[in-house]
Amino acid sequence: MLHFSTHNTIMTTDPNDAIDANLHQPESYQDAQVDRKVLHLLVTHSDMRALDAQKAYDNSYIYPKRAVWLDFAHKFFLSIGTLMMLAGIIFFFAYNWSDLHKFAKLGTIQVGIVATAIGLLLYKKDDYIRKLGLTVISVLVGVFFAVFGQIYQTGANAYDFFLGWTIFVAAWVTISGFPFLWLFFLLLVNLTIGFYIAQVLRSWDDETMFLLFSGLNIAALAIWEWVVRNKREEVVNLWCLRIIGAGITYSLTTNMIIIIFDDFSRSSFDIFGVLFYLLWIGIGGWYYVQQVRDISFAAMIPFSLIVIIDSLILNMGGIGDFIGIFLLVTIFTIGSTTGLVFYLLRLYKSWTKNSIENTL
Repeated sequence: MLHFSTHNTIMTTDPNDAIDANLHQPESYQDAQVDRKVLHLLVTHSDMRALDAQKAYDNSYIYPKRAVWLDFAHKFFLSIGTLMMLAGIIFFFAYNWSDLHKFAKLGTIQVGIVATAIGLLLYKKDDYIRKLGLTVISVLVGVFFAVFGQIYQTGANAYDFFLGWTIFVAAWVTISGFPFLWLFFLLLVNLTIGFYIAQVLRSWDDETMFLLFSGLNIAALAIWEWVVRNKREEVVNLWCLRIIGAGITYSLTTNMIIIIFDDFSRSSFDIFGVLFYLLWIGIGGWYYVQQVRDISFAAMIPFSLIVIIDSLILNMGGIGDFIGIFLLVTIFTIGSTTGLVFYLLRLYKSWTKNSIENTL
């Protein structure tokens, strides 16, 4: 058990009972970087005075400090500025298409790529700027291919364009270590496959395509989870994982809606799609709710189930009593969404409580 002495010194009866690695008998509370959980434990299980608790709170990392906000603002405005610059480059070539010579078009983009690469080699003080520079190069490669294709009319197949873009930025993506650039690369892979199916494998239907995209992105999500397993809680990694998860849930849910309104016209393949969806709901729900405790996944998976049940109700109702079916769907949606909100609140509270109990 922890207690505070009259000199504001944290003492422990056993060094192994320390709450956190940062709290192994510091000289005072001012030397300990505590978070909300640790501060709650100190206030609950010690004789810490209110004034000491307030000082520990002021010295904690519960809310971002000035340096953290400045770092966030630095990266945010750099990112926004980079996106605006790239948008300006794209619209510049689109607007001045007939006024520029073809060598001026290609040369300007090439100069931009080379100048950015040289600048990254010479400027090594800021790792985030290096990552943004590699992102600029990756986007300019696509702009170059688009301009080249328009000038020389290399073909009308969009998948050729995205395939070349994907291949020629793979090296930049690999050395960048930038999650958002990896996410952009995954988007290029999805677009390449999607356009290839649409323009070459025209016999493939939407259900097959959605299942293929789901399988591809589930594999990408699993690899990503394994790579960032020790840094998963970083904001960039966390939101990239959530974006991929949202894409998977969307693909599988859309595929299920197609199956429902087709009345299971292709029984064997439809069963495979249903099983694939149930596996994602079951295994994905268990992993993200019980293991990593991600509230976003805990929300999107049940919401997908609500959409599926709504689709089943609409399909069973047919074209009969439209008003009655619409009313039933409305009541179910409102009730289930409300229940989902209460479930998420209770789930989050249980996570917090278990986290505190495990720390004791």
